[in-house]
Amino acid sequence: MGAVLLGLAVGWGAAGRPKAQGVRLLDVWALGPIMIYAGARCAGAGLRTTLTAAGAATIAYNGRNYLARLP
Repeated sequence: MGAVLLGLAVGWGAAGRPKAQGVRLLDVWALGPIMIYAGARCAGAGLRTTLTAAGAATIAYNGRNYLARLP
């Protein structure tokens, strides 16, 4: 429960601010793959599907935004 509250607080604080390109790369190369890996290791089909889809969406969304904002 503590991790959820911490994540909510960090997300709330970051909302509305411009996202640094380094954060986008971290999402593409670390967060997304970790979510997909965690989803692959889950026993429940619903959670497995949700985590895997969310990880793939994280990679696609942040990858596209990173490429769109290249100088």
